[in-house]
Amino acid sequence: MKKKLIAIMLVLLLAVTAFSGCTFIEKDNERDVAQVVATVKTGDRTDYIYKRDLISYYNTYGYYYSYYYGMSMEETLDFLLDQLVNRQIMLQEAERSLPVLTENAVIVHEGKNYTHPLMKYLSQNQINLAQKGINESINSSIESYLETSSTDDDHDEHAGHNHGDEETRTAPTYEVEEEEEIVTAEDIPAVDKDSTTAIKNAYTQFIKGLKKNYMNYEEYYEMLVEGALEDRVIEVWGDTLVKDSKISFAELTNRYNEMKDTQKEAYVDPADYKTALDEVSSSKFVLYNPAVGYGYVYNLLVPFSDYEAKILSFQTTRYQAGEITKADYEAIRAALLQGIVAKDLRETWITAGYDFDFETKTFGKDYCKTEGIPFGGTVYNEESGERVEITTKPGKQDKVKYCFDIDEVPMSDFMVKVNTLMNATAKDVAGTNYYAAGQVELANLETAKAVFMDLMFAYSSDTGNLNSFKGYVSAPKPSDNATESFVAEFADAARDVVSQGAGNYVVVGTDYGWHIVYCTEAISAGTAEELVEADMDVFGTFTYRFKTAIMDSVHDNILNEKQNEVFNQYRDNASMVKTYKTAYADLITQ
Repeated sequence: MKKKLIAIMLVLLLAVTAFSGCTFIEKDNERDVAQVVATVKTGDRTDYIYKRDLISYYNTYGYYYSYYYGMSMEETLDFLLDQLVNRQIMLQEAERSLPVLTENAVIVHEGKNYTHPLMKYLSQNQINLAQKGINESINSSIESYLETSSTDDDHDEHAGHNHGDEETRTAPTYEVEEEEEIVTAEDIPAVDKDSTTAIKNAYTQFIKGLKKNYMNYEEYYEMLVEGALEDRVIEVWGDTLVKDSKISFAELTNRYNEMKDTQKEAYVDPADYKTALDEVSSSKFVLYNPAVGYGYVYNLLVPFSDYEAKILSFQTTRYQAGEITKADYEAIRAALLQGIVAKDLRETWITAGYDFDFETKTFGKDYCKTEGIPFGGTVYNEESGERVEITTKPGKQDKVKYCFDIDEVPMSDFMVKVNTLMNATAKDVAGTNYYAAGQVELANLETAKAVFMDLMFAYSSDTGNLNSFKGYVSAPKPSDNATESFVAEFADAARDVVSQGAGNYVVVGTDYGWHIVYCTEAISAGTAEELVEADMDVFGTFTYRFKTAIMDSVHDNILNEKQNEVFNQYRDNASMVKTYKTAYADLITQ
């Protein structure tokens, strides 16, 4: 997990108002915005904060403080100026304490060399990371204009860009052991100015936005370089403050017991306990389990087709109007359920340029945690009305209009696929309301869980539990007057598989289609995951995750204490920090 610094770690984008489309303060006079609103001075060095910086910060974050905290314009501007001053204080402190790592470093962009004194405190890799982030940010800003700059007859696309208005399907965010990303010059994306007509038009609008803020592209890029390097230097400085902090197993155990005792007092009400279970993540824990019947389930929903859903909706209306009986309705739904087919839903991963091998039809390791679920369909390049199957990845400048033939897999075949990939054993469902059921051996639970998540990313129309740490919480059946959290058939199936234990699944039909309900964990009352000293440095274990979460809190406390110490040192000396409210007094009256 990334270490956190306070709000001043945010990059300042002077031209952000050109991208957001939402401006709270506008000033037209270049001389006016060049006024100094604060100075930060130590020794012979003085850093200046300009009115344009304060305006930019307000346009970016002012609404948040006004809306959520009820701050007046004056209070918000004063607060944000304090944040800008604090940022400059940290930079001065970082430059005094950090060693020189790189001499004569430059950022080369479109034939121009960008230099900055802060570069010497960063490694070449950290500088590359900064430039990669800058270029990605600019590309994102340019693409934000696509919707307004594209015309009805401009539909050209290329690899790396999504097409149309279709939202890209949720992608995995796997938990990985933290380590510095290695970025080479080849890994830094170019700024895309003209790969398509739409992008070219968007870039033109982007440049117009810069001109409104009295900037050309080179000045804007230089500003982003400065902001990105400042963020990197502050982060490196923060890392040096916490690098030697450690925690013993005894202290970790004390923290564990304190958290458990606190939860014991807090979870008297079952609703509070259920809420805590819903919020569990890799860094948030429930250590006190007072009740029976709780657990977690994944839901892989294979839905009705649009046509089948319309038929069922019509029959639902008839049933509610009393035109058909419940038995009639259930018979119609059962017949529709038999016609459902599983279809791969990852087309937008391909059109968005995600890592996909067109020859093997598999996505890279960032999109499949296991060996991968091959794409269930054929990808075509549609040119002049002809379909040409794509077997190799298009070049960056190749214009490709993708179309797909998606395989339709009957549920019987799909369940064979599920059992094979998960190494699960099918169970007899005679005399039950289930379409199918199965079980994974305890020794294979972790692998099966990862495979099932891959299957959900590929086939499930329920995106609510994608990237979920444990899945949906299954709770005991509510009282007669209480509302069920899920549709009845799904809720009952979830309670059933939880009672059977982790690794069990059932397939049940509802008004939404077939649900493959897989139990990831059955919670035993009075027990919880325990700390194991040997696991303190073993990534992925409960002890490692608990230690990491506690150390993040420790690091935050160390950083906040050091920051406050430095801030107070500067602010106690009137000659070090000076603010000039008269320079921005006119903004308060707007």
